[in-house]
Amino acid sequence: MGIVKDIIASRRVLILLLFVLSGAVYANTLLNGFVYDDLFQVVGNSWIRDPGSLGEIFTSPAWGFKQDSATNYYRPMMHVIFMAEFFSFGLEAWGYHLTNALLHAVNTVLVFLITLKLLTEKGRNGEESFQDGDAGVVGRSIGNKNALAFISALIFAVHPVHTEAVAWVSSVPELSFSLFFLVSLYTFILALPAAAGTEAGGKRPLFAAVSIIAFALSLLCKETAVTLLPVLLLYLFLFRKGAINLRALKWTFLYPAVIILYAVIKVAVAGGIVPSARYTELTTIGYLLNLIPLVSDYIRLFIFPCKLNLFYIFRPLSSFLEPRFVLSFFVTGGVVLLAIWKRRDRAALFAIIWALLTIAPALYIQGAGARGSVFAERYLYLPSAGLTIFFVIFASWVFDYIFKGRVRGPALVVSVILVTLLTIATVKRNTVWKDGYTLWKDTAEKTTDSYVVYVNLGSRADARGFKKEAAEAYEKALQLNPENVEVHNNLAVMYFEAGDFEAAERSYEEAISLTSNNGLLSVIYGNLGDLQYKRRHLREAAEAFGAAIAALSAGGGTEASAALLHSKLGVAFAELGEFERAEVHFIKAIEINPEAGGARDNLKKLRALK
Repeated sequence: MGIVKDIIASRRVLILLLFVLSGAVYANTLLNGFVYDDLFQVVGNSWIRDPGSLGEIFTSPAWGFKQDSATNYYRPMMHVIFMAEFFSFGLEAWGYHLTNALLHAVNTVLVFLITLKLLTEKGRNGEESFQDGDAGVVGRSIGNKNALAFISALIFAVHPVHTEAVAWVSSVPELSFSLFFLVSLYTFILALPAAAGTEAGGKRPLFAAVSIIAFALSLLCKETAVTLLPVLLLYLFLFRKGAINLRALKWTFLYPAVIILYAVIKVAVAGGIVPSARYTELTTIGYLLNLIPLVSDYIRLFIFPCKLNLFYIFRPLSSFLEPRFVLSFFVTGGVVLLAIWKRRDRAALFAIIWALLTIAPALYIQGAGARGSVFAERYLYLPSAGLTIFFVIFASWVFDYIFKGRVRGPALVVSVILVTLLTIATVKRNTVWKDGYTLWKDTAEKTTDSYVVYVNLGSRADARGFKKEAAEAYEKALQLNPENVEVHNNLAVMYFEAGDFEAAERSYEEAISLTSNNGLLSVIYGNLGDLQYKRRHLREAAEAFGAAIAALSAGGGTEASAALLHSKLGVAFAELGEFERAEVHFIKAIEINPEAGGARDNLKKLRALK
């Protein structure tokens, strides 16, 4: 135990251990590829390939690199980070996963430093924020406040609920905003004067400047960083109330100034401060009714991180008398009352309110989208730091009460077992994010009533060559949403590749009957034309290619696809013996794209025949 005491006594050793362990637990993500939105936000992101796009990045909404993607999110730092990664690693996915693991490691160290500050902070009466309990044994038996801070940070480091935030490349806004949030909070604490009537001296102005800059960067990573301001006010109220005067705090008015400036820029660039309301099914009462259950679900997921899932279906409550609401009310209320009961331990009270404040943006149900994915594990990343600190302190209360002066051994055993189990769960969960197929297969096993999940599974299974599994996934998607045009088209393509031409034709016709979107119609008619040509139904093929060209002319496609369709239509007419009509379409294809579909060679052959 002497070695353990020496390690705990050295904060530098603890910081190094935390950095190494928090990075190591995600080492196997370096074997993972790009999944889900990574294909859109990284692989398909033209901005990150050109440093000249920096101006556009800071003056455009989050996904402005894709013209048809409307959003009022404003997250320029996300693209700056992706750009730095692209010029460091190209499109090698391991480099992006390494960046995420390192960000998480730094965040873990910051959680340790902040927790230590909270536990050792002294109030106006010289009383420390963390009380050792009735027997006064926590400081001695668990190894002092260094140990409590280390355990808190270690649990944060290895908790499996963070897998989505760390193992998913596109979740870098969550990691980076949390990084700057924690830096800002920690340097804010360091920048405060030590006692009433004192001015900031020494390095305190530097800490203040770093805190404000970090806050601005956090906002540019993700808008939920705005919750830092109430967290800072909470810190002042709990730890520095009456200890420092307003003159010493005059620099803190820069925080709301940063928020105002950010809001002005965001409105000018993206057209709104908060995410656009897309989930409109709930009334105001219905929205309020579902807030507490959502908070309870996040607390439950933190305490029992079982059956982690990419896609949770939101099932709104309709009555305050429903058992789920009653249970959620008691769970959430119980945690809050516990913190109030032990309010002398201001570190615990601060931690739980910190968690609730940073969870608050995730409770904006209206901005979640009509697909029902309101609840997500990545939203718990930063709030879990507060939850971890609170529950570790709560555990110390329990150990004090049960074991009195003989806590060291049981506390060490419980900590080792808990951290080991969490680590195993995290390492295992990381493998689910290996590629799109493993991710959506796992999701489909847990979320069986979402057509979105089956559509993605079908697409990934098809790309892996698992045609039967892909077809089954698409069929399940259509059972849940029979009017999904793209799924009908994808299923038809699979039937076509399998040689079931009649089933393919039925699926294409069903898709055509369900949409008036010219872009989709041009694709579907083009596919139907390929099918009919394969069947040697040349007249039907010509009609389908003609319909695809008409849809393009109405504004539904690109010139490249138009050239290919004209070339295919020319071939169909040529084989029908209608050489004049064929020649017209070959010439049209050449005018658009000389190399499209071999149009130039086909025109030479046609003229030779004539």
